[in-house]
Amino acid sequence: MAENTFFDVGNTLLGGLPLALRSRLSSRLEAVTLNAGETLHAPYSTQRFGYFPESATVSLMHHMQNGASTEVAVTGREGMVGVALVLGQASLQCSTVVQTSGLAWRMRISDLRSVFLQDALFRDALMVYALTLMQQISQTAACNRLHNVDQRLSRWLLICQDRAGSNIVETTHALASALLGVRREAISISAGRLQRHGLIRCTRGRLVIVDRNGLIDHACECYTQQLAPAPQRQAAYA
Repeated sequence: MAENTFFDVGNTLLGGLPLALRSRLSSRLEAVTLNAGETLHAPYSTQRFGYFPESATVSLMHHMQNGASTEVAVTGREGMVGVALVLGQASLQCSTVVQTSGLAWRMRISDLRSVFLQDALFRDALMVYALTLMQQISQTAACNRLHNVDQRLSRWLLICQDRAGSNIVETTHALASALLGVRREAISISAGRLQRHGLIRCTRGRLVIVDRNGLIDHACECYTQQLAPAPQRQAAYA
C-alpha cells in the first residue's frame, strides 16, 4: 500500500469529481489489492475503511440464520463499498466479499464522513450512487423472485463484465450458486446451456463471455433497465 499525492483514478465515482477535489482526497486514499474471497466488511462489526474499486468487484451478501446467503448487489469501478457507513449507519447488516481480485482505493470511514459533511460535490456524488445502489438491490430482489436461472446467470455475468471491464469472470459454480442463491447443480446446468448456445465458455475457475450481445438477449429485462451503469452499457466490448 502506498499513499498518493495525485492519481489518474480508474474508479468512475472518484474520477467524476473535480480535479481539485480529487487532489485533496488523494492524500487520504491508499491503493490496495483486493483478493477474491476476502471479506471487507463483516455483518454488525465496526469498520475502518470504505473502498472504491477499480478492477476488483465486490459482492454485498445477505446472510440468513440457517447459513444460506445470496448476493443483493455488486459494486465495481462505478461505485463505493461501504457507502451506508459514510451516510451514518453504525455497521452493515450484510457482508461485503471480494468477488473478483483487482485494484481498489481505500479511505478511512472517519475521513470519508468528514469530507461528506464538508464538501457538497462529494456529498452529491455519494448520494446519487447510494440511490443507484438501492435501485440495484430492489431490482435484484424482484429478479430473484420472478426470473429463471438462465436469465439471472446471464444478467449476473453481464454486470460483472461491466464492473470489472473484462469478459472473463473468475468464479466457480459453487461460488456462483451462493451468490445467486440457487443449487450448484442449477448453475452447472444453466452454464452448460449458455455454452451450447455459444454465449459463454466454461473453463476451470472462470466463465468467459463469448457473445455479449447474445447474452444480453438471453438475460432478463433487469439488466437493461437498471443493473448496468449507463457508460458501460454503451461501451463496445471486443
